[in-house]
Amino acid sequence: MKKILLTCLFLLTTSECFANWVGGVELGDINVAPDGYVAVGLSTQPPGTCTNWSWYFRFDASTPGGKNMLATLMAAKVAGKTVNIWYSDSSSPGTNQTNGCNGSTMSVLQGISIP
Repeated sequence: MKKILLTCLFLLTTSECFANWVGGVELGDINVAPDGYVAVGLSTQPPGTCTNWSWYFRFDASTPGGKNMLATLMAAKVAGKTVNIWYSDSSSPGTNQTNGCNGSTMSVLQGISIP
């Protein structure tokens, strides 16, 4: 019985952290705002996102993890490399800045890698 409960607890606590993934994509614009939030665009719109003036993702660069992601994004952009991105879905997928997409409804960038 303990093994079953332990397995159930393990499965519940290790559920997927990221709702979506897109790989080998070219970076578009990167906008760093004074409040520490970063907006990121790609060459194509990934599924489950909305577009706010060509940006699909946001994240807080004032945290240690956010600083690491910003450094990785900048390195990839300067080197002209593609990236793999993990993100949570937008609360307004398929919309744009004129009909519902804004900084609070954009997809949140959860992880990034340079393949």
